[in-house]
Amino acid sequence: MKTLLRLLVLVLLTQPAFAVTWKIVSVSVIVKQSSATGRVTTTLLSSRSYINFVSDRDSIPASDLFVGFRTDTGEIAVVSKSDKTVRQPIVRNLAFGSGGQAENGTQTVQFIAVPASVSSLNTEFNGYIYDSATRASSGSVKSVTRTFVGGFQNQTIKGSCKTTGKQVIL
Repeated sequence: MKTLLRLLVLVLLTQPAFAVTWKIVSVSVIVKQSSATGRVTTTLLSSRSYINFVSDRDSIPASDLFVGFRTDTGEIAVVSKSDKTVRQPIVRNLAFGSGGQAENGTQTVQFIAVPASVSSLNTEFNGYIYDSATRASSGSVKSVTRTFVGGFQNQTIKGSCKTTGKQVIL
C-alpha cells in the first residue's frame, strides 16, 4: 500500500499542473476620448503599447511578456512567461451563452458574438466581441480573428486582433 501511495505521489508531482495554451496575437486598438472643450483625441495602441505599459508599470522586462489569446476562456491579455500570470487584461469576462454563435456541422468554423469587458491601458469598458475562429477536428483552436468594441463615459474603444500562428503553453 505504501508503495502504491508513493507511486501516486510521484506521478502527481511530475505531471504538469493544468497547462494553459495561449495563442500569440497581434492587437490594434483605437481609443477615442472627448474633453470638456469639445475636442476628441485619438490614441492608437498595439501589442507593443500594452507590453511596454506593463513592463514600465510592473518593472518586468518586455522580453518576459507577450499578448495572447487563452484558448480555453477566450481571454486576451498581456501575460508574463516567468510567473505565468495575467498582467493586463485586454478582453475578459466573456459572457458565453449571452450572445450568439454560428458554426458549421463539424464545429471547425465558428462565429461568436458575446458581451465582454475590453480595456485600454487604464480604462475598462463594457463591450462586445465578434470572433471568427477555426478549430481542428480535435476541437483545439487553430486561428482566431476578433473585433471588439466598447464604451465608458466619454470614451470609446474599437480593436481587433489576430492569432499569429505561434503559441505559448504555461
